[in-house]
This record gives sequence, C-alpha cells and structure tokens, in this order.
Amino acid sequence: MTQPVTYKYGADFQMKILAMIARDTGFVRQYHTILDPLHFQYAPMQILAQIILDNFKSFGVLISSTTAEAKVDEYIMHYRLDDGFRATLKSLLSSAYTIDISDRLAVADNVVAFSKVQAIKGTMVEVFKILEADGSLEEAERLMMRASSFGHDHDEDMGINVVPNMLDLPQLFKNDQTYATGSRISINSFPTLHKMLGGGPGRGQVFAVIGKPGVGKSTLMRTFARDAMNLGVPVAHYTIADLSATEVAMRYAALMAQVTVEELLNDTPNYRARASTWLHLRDILKVKEFRPQSVTVEGIRSHLTELKATLGWTPGVIVVDYPAKLKWSLPRETQWTNEA
Repeated sequence: MTQPVTYKYGADFQMKILAMIARDTGFVRQYHTILDPLHFQYAPMQILAQIILDNFKSFGVLISSTTAEAKVDEYIMHYRLDDGFRATLKSLLSSAYTIDISDRLAVADNVVAFSKVQAIKGTMVEVFKILEADGSLEEAERLMMRASSFGHDHDEDMGINVVPNMLDLPQLFKNDQTYATGSRISINSFPTLHKMLGGGPGRGQVFAVIGKPGVGKSTLMRTFARDAMNLGVPVAHYTIADLSATEVAMRYAALMAQVTVEELLNDTPNYRARASTWLHLRDILKVKEFRPQSVTVEGIRSHLTELKATLGWTPGVIVVDYPAKLKWSLPRETQWTNEA
C-alpha cells in the first residue's frame, strides 16, 4: 500500500495564514508584500485571500467579517458559482474568523519560507512549459533565480520604522486586535500597571510574571483574574506546582469575598454573605490541577477544547501558575502536515 505523501505547508497551515490575514493587522502589515493569493493551494482560499488583501492595500485596514461576507456574496453572484463551490467559500470564510490562531508566532516565523516554496513550485510549472516548447534556457534560468531569491529583500526582522509612521500609529493600534479597546481587561487593583498598559491587557496578549519565590507572583495573578471576573470575563486557572486545585480555589474564594483565609476556613457569617454575591456567576472560574512535568502546552489546549466542546465554556483569561513546570513538547509547526 502506497504511503500518503506529506508536506509541511499543507492545508492546515495555509488556513492559519488565511485566518491571520483576516484578523491580525500586525501580521498583514508586516508580510503583505510577500503574501500572494496564488500561493494558496485551493481556489476558494485564493479568492478569499485576494478579497482580504485587496481591501488592505486599498484602505490600509483589515476588512470586517460582515464586509468580507458581502464581498464574497458579490463574487458568487458575479461569477455565478455553483452551490458546492459557494458552500465551500462560505465555510472557509467562517473558519477564517473563528479558528484558533494562538500559535500566530510560529505561523509568522514560517510564512516567508512558505511563500518561497510556493513561488518555486509555481515557477517550476512555467519553466517546464518553456523547456517543453524548446524555449530559451536563459529565460528558464532567470525565472528559477527569481523564485529562489523570493523574500530575500523582505525586512521581516527590521521592525517598524517608527518616525515616518508616527501620525498613523493611533489608527494602526486601533486596527490591531491586541490593542482593540473593546477587548481590554481593566486591572483596577494595580492602577500603575493598568495605566502603563494603556487600559489593561488586550486580546491575545501573553504576560509572564517573574520573581523570586514568595514575592507574590501567584497572588498578583489571582488578583488580576479577580479583576477580570468582576468584569464578567471567565477565567481558567491551571496550577502545576505546589498548590492543589482545592487550595487555589480556597484562595480565590477568600480573595473574591474579600475576607481572610481564616474567615473562610471558619465559615463565618461574613464570609457566607460576601460569597453569596458571586453565586449568580456560576461559570466564571474553573481551576484545574496538573502534576509538575505531567502536561504540555498542547495538553492544556486540549483541556480548553474539551471544556468548549462539552460545556460550551471558553475563558477570556488563562492563568498558568508555574509554567516552568510544564512538560517539554515539540513546536506546534511540526504538526502542520497533511495527507496529499
């Protein structure tokens, strides 16, 4: 039996890129010069990429999902697409705005190599046609050299040239999903930090709290999580070190009720009265315990997926206490293989 052929930059990886050009302004701003819709494997992906990138090149901002849907409908009507192709296009559009892109950094690290591979593949077809027609060998060599150098002039590691863009920065930040005003979490317990972050953490941002044992890292994270819960944002807390899930839950309960742990343990009337004010938010906090070196990042991701699938529950804040105790795993990019 013939073994299936695998390739690194298959449909899963390409779908990640499509989702990122639909939702991540920073990514598009950095890589739009090398993102070619023809680099996508399937025609529906090429069409969606063209629609999204054309809007960015024309207006300098990402297209909204509503506008993208309207433009797709226009495309379908103009070209009189059949029902099957229409359904595929609509499904891909929906996925582009919903699939997980938390591994955006790994995608970005590979996008130049992906574009170069696709450029070479396309050029090889052109070269084959030239050679089959007894065409110019020099022309074939020129095409291959151009494809091989694809992306070499891309300044992906040069960063943003700030001064020429200073007047555009306010609009750029508004369009960047990590700075979207509506998705920021106020951390009123730490006013200085709140101010420094421009109104709290934004969607998709990751923070590491580093310090010596006993300085209050876990307390800071729980307090931040409590501020999020006060805003109605669900929190998932993973404990991977000294504290059990019960101990973490107890400390959260004391913090949320604004009482001492001693009052909680004594089950005082004051604790019961204050705790009762939280009872209407039944699914605001879930605490999960893992033994040190027993779970990978993918294990945590799987647990979050299970929570969503079985309970319909998705956190807005994820706390991982003692991430250094996670079990090592291979980079996510090694999983981007598909059967051909």
